[in-house]
Amino acid sequence: MTWLVTGANGQLGRAFGRALTAGSICFAGRSTCDLGDPASLASCLARETPSVIINCAAYTAVDAAEEDEATAMHVNADAVGEMARWAASTGALMVQFSTDYVFDGSATGAYVEDAPVNPLSAYGRSKAAGEAQFMESGVRGMCLRTSWVHSNDGANFLLTMKRLMQERDHLRIVDDQRGVPTTTDFLAYITLNLIDLCQHGDGDVPRLIHAVPEGETSWFGFASYIRERLIQQDSTAKLAKIEPIPSSEFPQAAIRPKNSVMSNALLRSRLGKPVSRWETWHDKLYGG
Repeated sequence: MTWLVTGANGQLGRAFGRALTAGSICFAGRSTCDLGDPASLASCLARETPSVIINCAAYTAVDAAEEDEATAMHVNADAVGEMARWAASTGALMVQFSTDYVFDGSATGAYVEDAPVNPLSAYGRSKAAGEAQFMESGVRGMCLRTSWVHSNDGANFLLTMKRLMQERDHLRIVDDQRGVPTTTDFLAYITLNLIDLCQHGDGDVPRLIHAVPEGETSWFGFASYIRERLIQQDSTAKLAKIEPIPSSEFPQAAIRPKNSVMSNALLRSRLGKPVSRWETWHDKLYGG
């Protein structure tokens, strides 16, 4: 197989850089495959002619998208559709990533794959449109919805908390939004297992799957866990005290869903094995 990983310099792309170490693989950053430029995308696909595409490129600035929805829609939806239609026409397998922000957060329990989408933000609308174009293209492959993605690379909640906890005395963290923290290494592991099932298993892999570990928490709960792990690493560290607050006391341009917990029952069923809790995957980032 020949592989194309787009968004190679982002935190998810870097996880695949660690996971894919053998074979014919093109890790394409924005300089060689810019989803914001149709000519760049078309040129990359024609040049690489991949048999497997893992699209890690996306517009992920949730709040900025409120003022620039057109760009978010182009990158997260139109470019995805173009890539998916190319893959469908050539028989390539494609993996697309989506988000918990396609939901409005009104559910009382965990969201399943066929729950109605109703995004509250421009970013959520762009990702929901990307899902639709992917599904309508007829491409072979899967769209993986995930949430609260973090790693030791790039910019994310984990790295922001680690920095601010060492710089400040007090932090106020939202405690009325719940979701599932997900590491990029978890996503790479799950994705490659599902691709293997598509290629060498019975081939009956659902086209839309919720790709999250076990468990759930709030942003405050996530921050508390990060703080505990930092103290375990260095018991003498002086870290900020953290205070739980409601979303109303931390206004943001984009509205976030209060409940974006997604069920991973379908994922576990297809893999035929457990996927561990989010804390277990998070601990691996500390070498644990």
